[in-house]
Amino acid sequence: MEIHHNDQIIKFNIEYKKRKKIKIQIDQGRRITVLAPKGTKEEQIIDSVKSKATLILEKLKSMEKKTKDIVENKYEDGDKLLYLGKYYIMNIIMDNNIEKNMIDFNNEEFTITLKAYDKDTIKKLVKRFYKKQCKKVILKRIKEYDNHFNKKIKNIEIIESKNKWGSCNTNGKLDFNWRLIMAPIEIIDYVVVHEMCHLAHMNHLKSFWRLLGKIIPDYKKRSEWLQYYGNRLNI
Repeated sequence: MEIHHNDQIIKFNIEYKKRKKIKIQIDQGRRITVLAPKGTKEEQIIDSVKSKATLILEKLKSMEKKTKDIVENKYEDGDKLLYLGKYYIMNIIMDNNIEKNMIDFNNEEFTITLKAYDKDTIKKLVKRFYKKQCKKVILKRIKEYDNHFNKKIKNIEIIESKNKWGSCNTNGKLDFNWRLIMAPIEIIDYVVVHEMCHLAHMNHLKSFWRLLGKIIPDYKKRSEWLQYYGNRLNI
């Protein structure tokens, strides 16, 4: 679906959810999704998008600028990798005698050992390392905050997603985006606690935000960081 505003086109998808208000989301790929309560008329959704059209276009423009500011990693010796909010030098070593390609991190720098240089192979190694470390870190952070919640987590999964950092279902299963491992630990904590709060409140009503604010008082600041810098958490 689309609307026209000041000679510009705003395209968006609609998802009907069990919620009370219309919400407009823009993901990292600048795709727009309107979350609407079940039974909401299409005209009402269009009116809501039109009323926020200027803000939507400003947000899209800002996201486009931030994307242009990102310098693409060439994955060459001496390049840097983002890990837990900091950049670390990446050393690439060629060794025909190794049995398999390897990646190692010693808390100061990354060392990647390859049989032969290949950019895609390096990216796969980095991604595999990030996913593994993401689960380890998130499990530790959950343990840190577990005493705030009565309902226990049934399962945790590290996922690939372009439009969400985490999710929680009614069965107590939590999903987290592997890209979080590139964010500072306080941002990871925000996402972890946000999803854990859904164990008590499967919504975003006042009771949910009260609980989140009690545990993470500056959650708004952390959320804003993720909105502004989230598109940089990529390889």
